[in-house]
Amino acid sequence: MVNIPLRKTLLVPAAALVATACSQPYPAPPDTRVETVVDTLHGVAIEDDYRWLEGQEAAETRAWLAAQNAYTEAVVGESELRDRFRARLAELVDRDDVGGVRTVGDHQYFSMRRQGEPLERWYRRPVPEGDDPPDPTVDGTYEVFLDPADFDPDHRVQVDLRSASPDERYLMYAVRQGGADEVEIRIRDLETGEDLQDRLPDGLYGGIEWDDDSRGFTYVDRDRYEGPRLKHHALGTSLEDDPVLWGEGYGPETFIGRSDLEDGRWRLYSVQHGWASNDWFIEDVRSGGALRPVTEDIDAHVRVRYRDGRLWILTDWEASNYRLMTADPRNPEPEAWTELIPEAEDGVLQGYDVLDGRIYATYLVDVADRIRVFELDGTPGGELPAVEMSSMDVGLDDDGELELRSRGYLRPSRTWSVERDGGALEDAALAPVEPDDEPVPFDTTGTVVRKLWYTSADGTRAPVHVMHRAGIEMDGSHPTILSGYGGFTSNIKPGFSSTRAAWVEMGGVWAVATLRGGNEYGEDWHRDGMLTNKPNVFADFIAAAEELIAQGY
Repeated sequence: MVNIPLRKTLLVPAAALVATACSQPYPAPPDTRVETVVDTLHGVAIEDDYRWLEGQEAAETRAWLAAQNAYTEAVVGESELRDRFRARLAELVDRDDVGGVRTVGDHQYFSMRRQGEPLERWYRRPVPEGDDPPDPTVDGTYEVFLDPADFDPDHRVQVDLRSASPDERYLMYAVRQGGADEVEIRIRDLETGEDLQDRLPDGLYGGIEWDDDSRGFTYVDRDRYEGPRLKHHALGTSLEDDPVLWGEGYGPETFIGRSDLEDGRWRLYSVQHGWASNDWFIEDVRSGGALRPVTEDIDAHVRVRYRDGRLWILTDWEASNYRLMTADPRNPEPEAWTELIPEAEDGVLQGYDVLDGRIYATYLVDVADRIRVFELDGTPGGELPAVEMSSMDVGLDDDGELELRSRGYLRPSRTWSVERDGGALEDAALAPVEPDDEPVPFDTTGTVVRKLWYTSADGTRAPVHVMHRAGIEMDGSHPTILSGYGGFTSNIKPGFSSTRAAWVEMGGVWAVATLRGGNEYGEDWHRDGMLTNKPNVFADFIAAAEELIAQGY
């Protein structure tokens, strides 16, 4: 993510405070030692002057970090404005939060962080009696199940529940040190209250699945140097004895996974080659035959699900905006696929849900979600009403009625009922469900979101969303932060940010640019921002900034 301030002065009442701060001469930054290391890659010599900083725990590196932090404090310093931002962000972020309830055996488990607490704890309570028990609240008293402070009193450890064993005796959980990617996997025996000796040390793990008899589990051990391997661990044995089930030959740039399908006959294996393509294989568990490729060595993204005896395949193979295909698992090769939902010209098919016998497909259209409906044979059935400039998803409420959830720049989350009155979807209306999912934590009165369009150096057009107070003078004096991300097929969609809210409240402008390298306009858009096309991402960002300046921001 790139955040660049386009202006250094704030609107009144903050303008005087920042003007004073900016008028002071900055001290010279601390020196950084240069020690050139040369790597020769494909015959090209590449110099790196600061390789020594990769030694994160080295005394010199720690001293360099301390000097940089001290310099930042000397430039920014304490001020009335900083105090105001700190206090307002605390109001927006430091709020009571209770997670969803998970039932394991005769207890319910849930996370909770009360206002003022540094990290969430995990609690449990006996399963309440009755058909509709109340949800846990911050005012309740519950048994603490896992407390991060027990692992590190300085609050640098996060703890997260994973899966329970099928017999509900064991509960797996992850321990993360600081902000590391690696986690340690531990197993709590719910009968004894003690952890087993079996634990996976700090590492990159995925696809952990318990055996049906609860005596062991499979997992993907993703070694940064060797690559990922699917392994099996039997409880009570040494990790060194865990056999490799699959994955030999795949390098560290790949991600692998395995999933057992619900009918018990088929098993899917996946290989993700960086962010460029996927391979999929299927195994007939009953016959014990060899893996058969669903896709292999196809330069495309592929996601596979299983439904009613067929493979459902969402892919950008020969369809930059994605399409939905189906296949017989006994004959899964691409040549035998059947197209269910064709590629759309005006939007990117991001995903789909099958609800009550119909397909609800989510499309990204000019960086806003649209949900279109299809019959199970692919026949179009209309489109749900849209919440403008929002991210959306659809589901069924407790009564089996259709509901839509939206998230936008001005609202964290909102649930809507879809009221059709027997008519067509195009004529349906959205009615907000009360109480509100997440009440808006700031006053949106007088705040606007605009969608502007910029033109990049090669003529490519894309939107930039701009959030600010209504009625501001377009005279170029407003503090404007432009952010954007272009890479790894990541879509930057509408969503709420407490940081943005505080900035806009103080009179600032926040803009979010859509950049090539993401997937907002399909795979062609992604490829236009990767590898040798990476300069397009920076050209897009510059063009978005120039458009904001031209508009008077």
